[in-house]
Amino acid sequence: MHGPIAGRLSLKLCLCWILFFACSLRAADRSIFNVKDFGATGKKSDDARAAVQKAIDSCAAAGGGTVYIPPGEYTSGTLHLRSHVRFLVDSGATLLASKDPSAFDKAALLYGEDADNISIEGRGTLDGQSEYEWRLNDLDDAYIRENTLLTKALGLPLRRSFPKDFPKRTLYPHLVLLIRCKDVRITGLSFVRSPSWTINPYACERLVIDGVYIYSSLKDAVWADGIDPDGCKDVRISNSTIETGDDAIVFYSANIYGPALPCENITITNCRLSSASSALKFCDGNLNAIRNVTVDNCVITNSNRGIAFMVFDGGEVRLTTPFYVAVEDPPNEMFGKLMSISDDLMWTYWRLLGGTPEWAVRIAFAGAAVSSEESLKGAELDAHIRDFLLNRPADRESVEPAKDAIATSPRGVG
Repeated sequence: MHGPIAGRLSLKLCLCWILFFACSLRAADRSIFNVKDFGATGKKSDDARAAVQKAIDSCAAAGGGTVYIPPGEYTSGTLHLRSHVRFLVDSGATLLASKDPSAFDKAALLYGEDADNISIEGRGTLDGQSEYEWRLNDLDDAYIRENTLLTKALGLPLRRSFPKDFPKRTLYPHLVLLIRCKDVRITGLSFVRSPSWTINPYACERLVIDGVYIYSSLKDAVWADGIDPDGCKDVRISNSTIETGDDAIVFYSANIYGPALPCENITITNCRLSSASSALKFCDGNLNAIRNVTVDNCVITNSNRGIAFMVFDGGEVRLTTPFYVAVEDPPNEMFGKLMSISDDLMWTYWRLLGGTPEWAVRIAFAGAAVSSEESLKGAELDAHIRDFLLNRPADRESVEPAKDAIATSPRGVG
């Protein structure tokens, strides 16, 4: 076909394609909910909570899409995430946790409950604006009671860092708290200065945390853990850097938000961890089980403890796959001499409320199978751990957590 007819057909075809792309762009625009269109100013001094929450709710009501946080500074209290919402914090954008406790109806800046298919991503920053003060220790914290008593017995100073205004202030928010959420992605963002555990998912399934940076002061930041999965399953943590004044990654099976569930099927790869407490911790808040955990190609530097096993609440720890960690830099002098098995890698799982260890433990350490504390001394810094089971003997009474400690400590409040 040649001539004017062919030309007219070509023109019509081009117009159809233009119309198609225009409609596609308009549809894409309708799925993006810019918080500035809902009243957010991007000024730190303004309260952005209502505008951002309205954008989230509008996005969810439309069936899903992207809530877009453009460059600027946005101060907010609790924001409730919804199913099928992608929460995108762009480069140059900072979402700040309000310093006013009344701005939080939940103990988190970003809070999700029973939500499916949610994303928290971008190249921006979430800033908890935490502040600390040093004073004499007057808190009986069940989580560190034994360390406190040992320190006191040695006649060492009992001054420590506390969150500002504690205990008059009772709420110290997480940056992210997710309860029973499924299909979650947290990627690319920086999470800094969290007042409490930075990312704390409970009973979540199919959770991916990739390429994030988590920071809190190694000197001051108490209760500011990095990532604390509690009773979660199918979790992947990868390609991330975590530097914290408390534990970097902690595995829980606790009953703070509901029944104690197994924390299982967890993979941690290509991460660098630093901690003033424990870089990897199989925690004392384990009432059920922590199992099927694989750690591969990770580096631990500048940490008080490399890996800590604290199992005296009735749960078990079971590692059945290779566990590869390179540990560098010795811990600080005080704790290194109190609890270290070697000068570089600390094991605290022998503690059972004053009892003697009665667990059956098989560990392959730097290629040599060992079965006692003494034989771990002088081991090389690259840890290879497999076929590991640690639990409370069946004939020993279960130890319940101190409920009053959970109620009065920011760990429980947050």
